[in-house]
Amino acid sequence: MRTIQARQGLQIGCPEEAAWRRGFLSDEELLERAARFEKSGYGAYLKSLV
Repeated sequence: MRTIQARQGLQIGCPEEAAWRRGFLSDEELLERAARFEKSGYGAYLKSLV
């Protein structure tokens, strides 16, 4: 999984991203959730989507 994520720049199993892409989360809501994971690469990834 790490190799795929590194090569493609995508997270595997990212429910927040899936919800955001389908319109269940607004940009603002996604950024709020990203703040919860601020200290990890996952939070940075979520922020980069917006």
